[in-house]
Amino acid sequence: MKLFEKNAKALEFDKVLEKLAEFTSCEDARENALNLRPESSLAMAQALLNQTADAHMLLARFGGPSFGGLKNVNNALSRANAGSVLNTRELLDIAGVLRVIRTLSQWRESNAGVHSVLDPLFNALAPNKYLETAIFNAIVSEDEISDNASPALADIRRKIRVQESKVREQLEQVKSIILNEVNVKEAEFISDTTGIITKKIKPNFKTLGKVYGKQMKEIAGAFGGFDQATISAIQNAEAAGLAYSVELPSGAVELRPGDYEISSEDMPGWLVATEGQLTIALDIQISEELKREGVARELINRIQNLRKDSGFEVTDKIGVAIFADGAAYDDIAAALEGYKDYIAAQTLALSVTLGKDAPEGAADVEWDEGSVKMVLSR
Repeated sequence: MKLFEKNAKALEFDKVLEKLAEFTSCEDARENALNLRPESSLAMAQALLNQTADAHMLLARFGGPSFGGLKNVNNALSRANAGSVLNTRELLDIAGVLRVIRTLSQWRESNAGVHSVLDPLFNALAPNKYLETAIFNAIVSEDEISDNASPALADIRRKIRVQESKVREQLEQVKSIILNEVNVKEAEFISDTTGIITKKIKPNFKTLGKVYGKQMKEIAGAFGGFDQATISAIQNAEAAGLAYSVELPSGAVELRPGDYEISSEDMPGWLVATEGQLTIALDIQISEELKREGVARELINRIQNLRKDSGFEVTDKIGVAIFADGAAYDDIAAALEGYKDYIAAQTLALSVTLGKDAPEGAADVEWDEGSVKMVLSR
């Protein structure tokens, strides 16, 4: 062995293996390639050479099969065999391996007339198209489980969609009233909150501690490292009635509803509030145009209130004179430039003017942290 190590270094054997490893299709194959060593048994060396020769022959005559999606799933299979619940990523990896096995078997069947010393390896493959198809039909992606996962899940989601549709329909009917009341320009219904809402998750030490007492420190650390995709995957598993499995060095942890609390936090420029399954995000970044429109709406509100307090009839046409100074004057002046006609139409005003020196008897009207004065006349 010492002689080999000496000669291997001189021959740059490690670099040869690194080049070979570049052509592998999975991490296990790469490790095997990097760990290759000369065979001391002549018979074994000849057997390996025969395998290599036949592999080259098959590839040359029939092209190469696909190994895409091949991964080591031994750990997941061992856990499943022990009764653990696998997460969506593990299931998709298993389905990917089953697809590779089926593809390899079909490829060899297509050239089965040509004998090869590799046949015992191919014969050991056990395709399971039923399980492969079932997994891919049930799981759309790591973060999304299909309605086809189970009839119960399909029924639950159908009911959720019906309920969401009713809520949306009801909100649409009063949408304009809500927008006017809260002085919001537009409301949009969305289902994908990525990039808008940041979710936080924290463990319920009381419930988890009863089952995983010795692992709690490790569990707390894992929760602190969950990204947005993981939190969404946990929510999706909950919606599907499944546990979410977290792999830790000390062993797997199954997260079930009640083992955690998920909330939403504000993102820069947004205010977020959550109540049950409903989340509202308010964009509070105000452009100059939105500011002018907001000031115009505030003016309408103040004028309408003053109309009522002054005893005007609903149909009375009026003249409006506003008096302000400082920042209030500048804001109102900017709003009148673009929204004067709108303000007049909403308040039945024949004229809307702005000045600085208010006459005696002008009404004080609350404005921001101070006040402005107004005079309404018929």
